[in-house]
Order: sequence, then C-alpha cells, then structure tokens
Amino acid sequence: LSIAAHGHADALSFFLDIDGLSYIADVGTYTYHSEPEWRAYFKGTLAHNTIRVDEQDQASNAGPCLWVDHYQPELALATENEEKAVVKGSHNGYSQLGVTHTRTYEFDKKTGAIAITDKIESDGQHVYEIPFHLHPEIQVEQGQDRAFILSHPLGRNVHLILDEYLEPRLIKGAEEPILGWYSPSFLQKEPTTTIYSRLEKAGSFQLTTFIKPQN
Repeated sequence: LSIAAHGHADALSFFLDIDGLSYIADVGTYTYHSEPEWRAYFKGTLAHNTIRVDEQDQASNAGPCLWVDHYQPELALATENEEKAVVKGSHNGYSQLGVTHTRTYEFDKKTGAIAITDKIESDGQHVYEIPFHLHPEIQVEQGQDRAFILSHPLGRNVHLILDEYLEPRLIKGAEEPILGWYSPSFLQKEPTTTIYSRLEKAGSFQLTTFIKPQN
C-alpha cells in the first residue's frame, strides 16, 4: 500500500481481462482532491474486488492522499506447472478486528477456469462485503442460485459462480451509499454493475468462487 496519491486499499484484489477485453474491472481513481466522498470510495476497499470487513478499509484513511496503519501483505505460495498456476496470499489489514483474510487463485491452463478461495480466520462475528465490479461494457444475467453470465459484445461469455453462503444482488450507480461506479479517466465516472454480497457471520469460514470462460 503506497502512501502516495495513487495508493488504494486493495489487498488481494484482482481484475479479469480475456482476449484483451475487460470483464471484472479495476474501477479507476476518478479524483484526488475534490469531492472527498467520491475520493474515499474510489481509493477504498469496497471499490476493489476483494473483501471488506465491518465497513472498514484495510488501512486507515488519513486524508485524500494518505493512509496510516498500513497493512502488510504476505505471499504464501506461487507455483506453476503445465496444468495450472496457483497464487496464495494474505494481509493483516483487519488484525485490529481479529480477522485474517487469505486468498488463493488457481488457474486451470487447459480450460481457462479460475477458482478463487477466500479463507477467513476469526473468533468473532463480523460483517463481510464481497463485491465483483464489472466493466461498463459487460452485460450480466443472473441464472439459478448464485450463477451469473457475463457477456461482452465483442467477446466470449463468462460464467461466474458464487459461494452458497452468499446472497448476491446487482447494484448500479448507487449514491447512498456509493457503489457501482467506474472511472475511465480523471474526473469522469459512469455507472457500472457491481455483483455485491453482504454476509454477517461468526467464526472462521471459507468462500469459493468459480470463473469459467466459455469457448
């Protein structure tokens, strides 16, 4: 996490591009010094494809261009063979809450499928928010249970399947609270769809997400 203006609280986040097209997106920066509520959102944890705990960022926001109480990320595993690639990491940004988040990405080279495993270690009860921010060009269709079809006008369909613990909903262009926005360039923003889940749960648990591109 950088203390510079571009630093975002985005530990363990990801974005997904397929064939050069954006599906699950980095939503951008939008502003640095103006519109403080929007600045706080775009640099905060909820604007990234990771997990937020108890409505708190992974670090403490000390101003539009400053973080304090920096988290420490840790790379636990990075391995690759002919069949798959696996990366596993964690961070201590929620240690003050007694929560540790560990995420594993496993990429199947043959099928192109990605499995994301989130391990939450905690003794207490907390609120967890799990967003997936889509690029504005992506159309989303919700199928049965927690399955979604992401379609790009110039690309392949992608199946996104969320864990059974979650009850996801689609949010686009919300302002109170801010959620479902994309900034293509400085001082420009537009609504986009966020697949958003909020889970209140006690103790340790695990979430598994599957991303399956179609040929």
